[in-house]
Amino acid sequence: MRLVSDATGEALAATGLLARALDDTPFQASVVRPFEDPDRTTETDITVTIGRTQPTADVTLTDRAAATAFETARELGATTDPALALAGTIAAGAVDGTVAEAAEQAGLEHRPGVAVPTADLADGLAHSTLFVAPFSGDADTARATLADLGLDATGLPPGFDGIDAVLVGADAVLADGRVVNKTGTRAVSVAAARAGVPVYVVATRAKVRPDRTVHGEATDPASVYDGEAALRVASPRFDVTPADCVTTVLTEDGPLDRDAIRRVAAEHRARAAWVDAVD
Repeated sequence: MRLVSDATGEALAATGLLARALDDTPFQASVVRPFEDPDRTTETDITVTIGRTQPTADVTLTDRAAATAFETARELGATTDPALALAGTIAAGAVDGTVAEAAEQAGLEHRPGVAVPTADLADGLAHSTLFVAPFSGDADTARATLADLGLDATGLPPGFDGIDAVLVGADAVLADGRVVNKTGTRAVSVAAARAGVPVYVVATRAKVRPDRTVHGEATDPASVYDGEAALRVASPRFDVTPADCVTTVLTEDGPLDRDAIRRVAAEHRARAAWVDAVD
């Protein structure tokens, strides 16, 4: 089965609900924007489009997508996730009655607030790429701002129950042990480290840089927000994970702790100096 989702919160939630309900049924889920006609690999494929109408699809799910997916999953006897269904209906602008009832039975509450997927709310807000605020880049200022609002910056559950370790990649490992990788790596790494979950970085030895310089690169701001409001959007392609949040860097030559990273960086500096001298 092929699930093709529109790039909206409701459609993504509906796709997740249906994917979980398929259990042992092989499936492929993808997000398409702008919407394209999904190619078929065999004549027996069943294509379900979610969020927009597509004439060539076998099934189209547009009206009440998250709520309908939730009800479908229930009918299939699958374990449903009322939190995901609730998030989807909220993203659509209206909480569906069936989903709201299931969420209430599960002990979930819908209330105004701030949601950031990190164990430390202040750190998550300070380093979010979705907006720019006076506290951007400064976790202490973000924490003070939250305190002024009467919000607890440390009261979020870490959400790492049952997780033994976090494994991430790296575009570069700096000489001081910090890790540069695609945006989002820092958030999960900081959250894991503060929850006591080890964070392992998998990278080749060649990715250890001889210096500590972070080379920034931005993506199209419209990929984050393309509305009409007068907002200045920061959309970095990479973020930087603090060295103290990384347990070990795993390379083809074995694990590297921070001392080993410094030694490798020194080797790379010496090699680069030799190459410059030869040239």
